Amino acid sequence: MTADVTLGRLLALSFGDFFLVEFFTSLRTKLPDTGQMHIHFMEFAPCLTSISLPGTLGVLWSFILRTRNTDHALRLTVYKLLEHLAHSTHRNLALLSMQNILPHLFVLLKVSAASDNDRERRIISKILRRLFEMGASIQDSRELLQCIAKHDGSVDIDMFELVRASAKSRWPQHILLNGVVHRHEGPSCSWLHLYGRPFDLHWSRLRLNY
Repeated sequence: MTADVTLGRLLALSFGDFFLVEFFTSLRTKLPDTGQMHIHFMEFAPCLTSISLPGTLGVLWSFILRTRNTDHALRLTVYKLLEHLAHSTHRNLALLSMQNILPHLFVLLKVSAASDNDRERRIISKILRRLFEMGASIQDSRELLQCIAKHDGSVDIDMFELVRASAKSRWPQHILLNGVVHRHEGPSCSWLHLYGRPFDLHWSRLRLNY
């Protein structure tokens, strides 16, 4: 499909690895056998290390949102990709959180619950749990709390687990430093040299991922 090739190119550009151009086209051929899809996915996994161009990934996500209701195979492939990225590195998880993916996935979770699609519901719950650990907006948190109680008055266990994950969130807003960074210690202060410019660390706490 032309759409799969286009999405593959956007994904390849996002990670700076053109082996990913065939990602969506190849994985589609393995469905509906999710076992074979997982095996084939692992062939691409070494290329899905660190997101290089978050903006390109945002374009990819916006395109997927337009077809999520009509293309079941694409939806499952995207869920697999997001699950992998959410559990790969903290940086990838932070970048996913910045792409405003959480509210859209939360809507999809409620749709899957209404249609009794347990397979989709499980994988979306795993992704959302990681995203909620990064923090959520007041609106997202309010909607989550409203979904804890089912219509029969019982507690929705999956939603309750998401609340627990959200309660564990301690991460502040993120500052991502790309490029070569050197840290220098002085007698009374600490400096980051980024692109030749000194940045005082005395007043801030940064999490650096190497």
